[in-house]
Amino acid sequence: MDQENAELEIKEIVGKLVNKVEEMKNSEAENEIQVGGASLRVLSKAMSEGRRRFEGGVTRVKLDVEIPRLYNVYPNRPQLFGEDIIKLIENNVPPGVPHSNCRVGIMLESD
Repeated sequence: MDQENAELEIKEIVGKLVNKVEEMKNSEAENEIQVGGASLRVLSKAMSEGRRRFEGGVTRVKLDVEIPRLYNVYPNRPQLFGEDIIKLIENNVPPGVPHSNCRVGIMLESD
């Protein structure tokens, strides 16, 4: 009887682990935009509300995005990079904000 309980418990734990791995894979796939052999990947996303007179009227979304080195050698890189930035913007516009009222700033940093 104890062995059966132990086996059931092990199966339950393994099932939970498999589900977590699947969730992580799905989450990673949602944050990638495929480009040739490369992809822009969202490393982190932070949302914040405006302050003082902008409170309730402004929502900021900050994305930290990894740009793969393969972009440096891809022949149509400027066009692809621009298209992928637009896709990132469209996918991350805060709810309730019309696209016509969206403002975007881009800051590039390197390590």
